[in-house]
Amino acid sequence: MRWLLILMWTVGAVLIAACGGDEGEDAPARSTPQSTAPVNNEDAQEVQAAPASQGIDRPISVAPLPTPAKQVYTIQFGDTLSGIAARFGTTTGALVALNDLPDASLIVSGDQLIIRQDAAVLRPAAPRLSQLESVELLRVIDGDTIEVRQADGTEERVRYIGIDTPEIGEPLFDEATDQNTELLGQGDLFLQTDLTERDRFERLLRYVWVRQADGTFVFVNGTLVALGLASITTFPPDVAYVDLYQEAQDLAQGARLGVWAEPEQP
Repeated sequence: MRWLLILMWTVGAVLIAACGGDEGEDAPARSTPQSTAPVNNEDAQEVQAAPASQGIDRPISVAPLPTPAKQVYTIQFGDTLSGIAARFGTTTGALVALNDLPDASLIVSGDQLIIRQDAAVLRPAAPRLSQLESVELLRVIDGDTIEVRQADGTEERVRYIGIDTPEIGEPLFDEATDQNTELLGQGDLFLQTDLTERDRFERLLRYVWVRQADGTFVFVNGTLVALGLASITTFPPDVAYVDLYQEAQDLAQGARLGVWAEPEQP
């Protein structure tokens, strides 16, 4: 029997060695299998680019429009104090106190009414950077018209949406043109569309923005209105900033800025 047990043990050891057996402490460690599937470079680029593209497509930082330190309104025929208060977002009581009025009904057409003593803050609604087109300025025609070169090399004449500045030969033509030139020279030029692509003269219709060195954007159309060098001329459906224009024009009129100044007496 002894020889039979020895034979069985020997056969078992041979079979275990042939099958590899269990790995013990002395067995070499197995390396982690690496995938050999080809890498899709486009997918990798999309993953890496996603955070950057999300950062680019963000609302821009906009500068407030210039406004007078003191807001004054010239009373028009038919105005009521309650109507003026509603228009400017204040109360009749506040207007009575600011202007020392003995009675809320005692307002006279042509008189000036103080709306507020501190400067109002008018900040345009910020478009997303992806909504703006970067262009090169070629020439300033006047206060509301310029010529630009687009990224593909196309040269276009651009008419500012919603505003009208003095024409050549009219008072303040030079001032409006010079102010437009100064604003456009403050940084990089960008255009924003509304709903209508071109006017009847085949000019591009655009809102115009300038990115300054600190990264903030100046709204050129609205700034010209706020300075009294442009008046509102809106043509639906292109009315994205009409409410802002109206507020800016009311302030400019109240302060008698630019085209709203009283004519000089001969």
